[in-house]
Amino acid sequence: MTAPSSEFESFVLEQIGTDVSVGSFFGGRAFKRGGTQFAFLMGNTLYLRTRSADREAMKSAGSEPFSYNTKRGRVTVASYYPVPGEWLENPETLQKWIRKALAASAKTG
Repeated sequence: MTAPSSEFESFVLEQIGTDVSVGSFFGGRAFKRGGTQFAFLMGNTLYLRTRSADREAMKSAGSEPFSYNTKRGRVTVASYYPVPGEWLENPETLQKWIRKALAASAKTG
C-alpha cells in the first residue's frame, strides 16, 4: 500500500479536528478517537467507517468498499468506503460524513 502524502494527511486532520490519534496502518495512517478507529488513509484516499444505512449513499456517489488482495484472493471490508473526491472539496459534506463515521465507530466499538 502507498503511504499518504504529508499534505493530504494534514488536510484530513484539519477536517477531522482535535481529540484524534493517528497511527500507522498497513502502510497508511489510521485515525482513532477514544481508541476506536473511524477512518484511515491509503495513498491519498480517505476511507471512512460506515453504517449499513449509509452505504447506499456512498455507492450512489461512486464509491466501492475498501478491498485488498491476499494470496488467497480478494478481501472486501464492507464497513469502510472511500470518500468521493467532490466530498473532499466540500467542507460541510465532508464534516457530515466524518460525524457519521464517528457515530458508526461508536456503535461498533
